[in-house]
Amino acid sequence: PEAHPTIIDGEATRRGIIANSATPAILDGFTVQYGYVTANPAQGGGMYAAHVPSLGIHGCTFTSNIAQGIEGKTESEHGKNAMGGGFYSGSIFLHLTDSLFKYNWAIGGPGKSYNVGSTTSGLGGNALGGNIYLSTMQAHIASTFLQQGMAQGGKGGNTGVSGRGRAGGDAFGGGLYLTSSDCTIIESILTANTCQGGTGGNGLNGGAIGGNAFGGGLYMRGMGAIIASDIRANMAQGGTGGSIDPVFGKSGGSGGNAKGGAAFFDCDIHLPTCSSNFSASNNIVLAGSGGSGQPAGNN
Repeated sequence: PEAHPTIIDGEATRRGIIANSATPAILDGFTVQYGYVTANPAQGGGMYAAHVPSLGIHGCTFTSNIAQGIEGKTESEHGKNAMGGGFYSGSIFLHLTDSLFKYNWAIGGPGKSYNVGSTTSGLGGNALGGNIYLSTMQAHIASTFLQQGMAQGGKGGNTGVSGRGRAGGDAFGGGLYLTSSDCTIIESILTANTCQGGTGGNGLNGGAIGGNAFGGGLYMRGMGAIIASDIRANMAQGGTGGSIDPVFGKSGGSGGNAKGGAAFFDCDIHLPTCSSNFSASNNIVLAGSGGSGQPAGNN
């Protein structure tokens, strides 16, 4: 594969791979690039795998793939969620080794805007896992690079003369969104990934809050271990609050909150068990800017 790589190119118009089988599957030595999907929800721009009992990915590269949530279509309809710009997996068992994920984006859809005489619009869609989204019973990730992924919440919808804007979508895990009851990440690097909350919608009766951001490199729910890995130079940034026309004397929206520049562990489920020999350095947390004089969010 190194001398004669097999390239699957979505040409920015379609997914690279769909795996929807009741039998185990292995992907070895492929490059998956320029995949694109827009849907409700948008799942896996490069590769979508569901209902596969056991999935192995070895020595593969996923680059420049996009999952784009669609915009709300009717009044007050929310933007749709995006999950896994490079790779989406709902497989029961996943074994991922010696692979590279870079420049993959998950982008929440914008909420529907109404600008004339409307009192309501749609929330921005959420973005989960810029490079990878995993929802699995058991996952093993080893010797894998996740870099420069982006999870971007959708913009909240704007409203007309008698309404407020709607909140921007939230973002979770710029590099990796993971929910699992048993996960190990070993000798892997998550670097220069970003999760950013969506911008709040504008409204003549008030702007909306920006979306929140959780886990620039990694968002994890469930139980797991991170061993001999490096999480560095990632960023979580809250969305900018929406604005208003100052002539009407109303307030803008507050900036979105940001938590976990390196990683965010969702303790509402279980507190993950993390080994003491992984490093986290040079990660950034930035609260979103407030709109029209409103405060920034919280770090």
